[in-house]
Amino acid sequence: MTGVRNGDRVDLPVPAGTAGESFSVRVSGVSKTFPALRSGAPVVALDTTNLQFEVGRFTSVVGPSGCGKTTLLRMIAGLERPTSGAVTVAGEAVRGPSARTAMVFQAANLLPWKTVRQNVLLAARLRGKVDDRLRERAARLLTTAGLGQFVDSLPHELSGGMQQRAAICRALLVQPEVLLMDEPFGALDAMTREQMGNELTRIWAQNRSTVVFVTHSIPEAVQLSDRVVVMSPRPGRVVGDLLVDLPRPRTPEVLESERARELHHRIRAHFTNLES
Repeated sequence: MTGVRNGDRVDLPVPAGTAGESFSVRVSGVSKTFPALRSGAPVVALDTTNLQFEVGRFTSVVGPSGCGKTTLLRMIAGLERPTSGAVTVAGEAVRGPSARTAMVFQAANLLPWKTVRQNVLLAARLRGKVDDRLRERAARLLTTAGLGQFVDSLPHELSGGMQQRAAICRALLVQPEVLLMDEPFGALDAMTREQMGNELTRIWAQNRSTVVFVTHSIPEAVQLSDRVVVMSPRPGRVVGDLLVDLPRPRTPEVLESERARELHHRIRAHFTNLES
């Protein structure tokens, strides 16, 4: 993968074979202010944010807690409205939730009365798309996530990490155009986190959804992404935008290379600059 660098800003080429709109998501001059609670002042979560997420690219967004990363995802998903500015997906203004997007939250949000299999198939069922092919795909995803023996279990019978794996499978099943992920691996142990990261990138390489992935982990961002966006403390602003020009697959040798270490250092440098 190649790109044109401009300091820490990057312009990425459109993936081969992509026609029409080159940006799946555009965030144009977006600010978000939440009303004051009791005697407190209004909270400005995001301030005049401009971002474009290219079709088929995997972008991670990193930044300190409270910098508006989750708010950004919720506006792309149509779960929040900007105070000012506009968000578009595939050239259409976002006015509410859309079948084009799927979101994995920090909490699993599984329906407690449905089995793991039923929860994973839920989004597809709501879209009227459940068939034998999707059932087989759900079974493969659950097996890969280590849940093959728990497909008929209820959520309360699973650990928190297992519940989150089921939620990730639910979002991946419908193969959305835009996949929004809000620290989805935070509740997983290190080994499962790495396995799910590898599985996520394998599935992404097959269907090329546009992924916007929020994480606090710089190594995870470098492992998974084509690009890393760095946000400032609240009110959130974009302070870095880096191309991750490492070859795929991201083997241990690639992730331990001099270039990978350089990328880690450049991302961390933004946080050091913000603190100084």
